[in-house]
Amino acid sequence: MLKAWEREFERWAPDINVVLYIGTRVSREIIQNNEMFVPGNHQKPKIKFNALLTTYEILLKDSELLRSFFFFSFLWSVISQK
Repeated sequence: MLKAWEREFERWAPDINVVLYIGTRVSREIIQNNEMFVPGNHQKPKIKFNALLTTYEILLKDSELLRSFFFFSFLWSVISQK
């Protein structure tokens, strides 16, 4: 389902930098290190994406990390389709 959302972003908003944040703990760490943050200041990380696509389960698993930089400047949208 998230791949479909990624394709929709590519189709309708190609200039938006989208990160697909899924996978194992190790693969999510690789995404964090390579796709989510500008290298450098780890105390106040600077993000390098406009949209983050993930599952509710991963949102809960990584809530401490995500909460640390997704303060009030982001609008969360949870879409559940079964």
